[in-house]
Amino acid sequence: MQHAWATALETVDTLTKQALKSNVGEPEWMRFFALMGAEIAHREGQPLVPDTPETTSERREELRALAKTLKVVQRLGAYGRTVQVLEGEVVRKDQRHFLLDLDIPAGELSVRTYSNAAATEDAYGGLESEAGSDRDVVLVAVSSMATLRRAYPNYFLDTTAFVNLVSDVVKAPRR
Repeated sequence: MQHAWATALETVDTLTKQALKSNVGEPEWMRFFALMGAEIAHREGQPLVPDTPETTSERREELRALAKTLKVVQRLGAYGRTVQVLEGEVVRKDQRHFLLDLDIPAGELSVRTYSNAAATEDAYGGLESEAGSDRDVVLVAVSSMATLRRAYPNYFLDTTAFVNLVSDVVKAPRR
């Protein structure tokens, strides 16, 4: 469970351009991961994360609210599907720039490849300005899919176990 937590945190870091593992980022995401860390610690019979509710009902109630606000299940589920789309991409050798546009509610990923950095940055700027909280836009420049895998290893790790854990917590009966 701790590994699943760490993988999810690093995946969110990479795709939202935060540094949560360095305790830098959006307060809602930091709180969410602290609460999930406490939930995991509770399940493993370990001490809870400091400054998190000691009672399961309080902790889970706060987790439910944050999971809903942040769209955690949808977002992490869509991130997992991103890998499948990227690995299925046929990329020409001169196309080294990937523009990823993830529509979270729809769970759809649009991948565009470019050979020109300036064109990629222009497209990225346009998408970034129109993207709301329901979309994540990521610009990645690498020489190949193998390089992309090495540069962003957590992008290729499966967050399914963590999504299942979050879903379990969110759906748990209220006490």
